[in-house]
Amino acid sequence: MSNDTEMRSSVRRRVLKSGRLIFNNKSSVANCTVRSIGETGADVRLEGPLALPDDLILSMDGELYPARRIWQEGLNVGLEFPITISEV
Repeated sequence: MSNDTEMRSSVRRRVLKSGRLIFNNKSSVANCTVRSIGETGADVRLEGPLALPDDLILSMDGELYPARRIWQEGLNVGLEFPITISEV
């Protein structure tokens, strides 16, 4: 996970926010905690073990962010946003 920090193209800020990962054509939802977020991605922690697909949506603070799973280690997941987001 530490290597991912050096590979990031933008700075992430630490947060502790409730979120949801939406996948399987919006038919599946997994609760998560967003631990850090930036313009190009986020790190989240799942509530329980779950195999996630590569493409999903992060729902947080009433906003939806298309995302791609870059890595997953146990309950921790690294997400990349295909489109740079602002005002996070």
